[in-house]
Amino acid sequence: MAQPSAIEKLPAVELQSGCALAIWPADPAYDFEIQRAPDSGGSPDEGSAETVARIPGTQETFVDERPATGATSWYRIRHVRDGETASSWTPWVALTPQLFARAWRPAPVLPSVHERPTDDGATGTLTLEPTDPQHRLLMVEAKSRSGNGTEDANWTELTLAGGVYTRTVDLALKHPSAIRYRLTHYNDLGEQVTRERAVSFPLAAKPAKPVLTLSLDNAGVVDAHLEGDPDTAGFRVKALTSGYPTEAQVDAMDLQSGQSVDVAGIIDLADKETAYVTAKAYPAAGSGSDMAKGTVTYVDPTGSPHAAPEDPELSDTTVVVSNVEMIA
Repeated sequence: MAQPSAIEKLPAVELQSGCALAIWPADPAYDFEIQRAPDSGGSPDEGSAETVARIPGTQETFVDERPATGATSWYRIRHVRDGETASSWTPWVALTPQLFARAWRPAPVLPSVHERPTDDGATGTLTLEPTDPQHRLLMVEAKSRSGNGTEDANWTELTLAGGVYTRTVDLALKHPSAIRYRLTHYNDLGEQVTRERAVSFPLAAKPAKPVLTLSLDNAGVVDAHLEGDPDTAGFRVKALTSGYPTEAQVDAMDLQSGQSVDVAGIIDLADKETAYVTAKAYPAAGSGSDMAKGTVTYVDPTGSPHAAPEDPELSDTTVVVSNVEMIA
């Protein structure tokens, strides 16, 4: 059997126990002030916070040497320079002491966001959930474009709320809408950079024009029956005797909820009077459908030229409807 080759002796690695921080400056000409606070029920006890170090802005790491007891400590840093106002503090970060090589150098992790676009048929919502373990992210901005309209001229800075950034855009019927967002952060060299990305949204939901059916009773009262498609959440209907109602007049009516709806008593007609009826279907949110129109004319069955029947048993005369026009 062949003999093993000589064993090479590797240099020993000196270890230390503590909480290690990777630090990147906004401007390396400024020093870092590092504070530590004890844990209090899962949050930093800021009243007991203390400054543990002031290091040069060119230093990339700091290890707070502490015994590996498993106890959690909280850390934050800020830029300082003699004779100048200190910067704001970074958010607190929780750390537990571990063993590190004294020559430890952290690998840079650039910030990222998880996109969650949603829409309700009328409004598109972009939710951005950031991942930024090294606190490199400086700002998230957005601008939007509704349909084929003009994109916002200026960027709007988004506010972190509930761990996410949120922006909305109005959807349009004929053209897709979009939200463009921009991340500003430090790269692996400590330089400030920006990244942009656009997220598109579908067209606004619009139900089909409803099927409109009109009916009359003996007294000239007009009822309507409306049938919609699966995108329909309700209807609005308007009737006039002077001509078809306008779209604005229909939109101003109360919504009759449902995909199939009967609307009683939309108008009362006198003898030989005509009702002009306009109806639209509406989604849960967003614009209504194209307009459906119909007319119905009432002829009083008890008036001239109809004579009263001789047989009393036939006095309940059936309604007479003339000049009925149905337009789906």
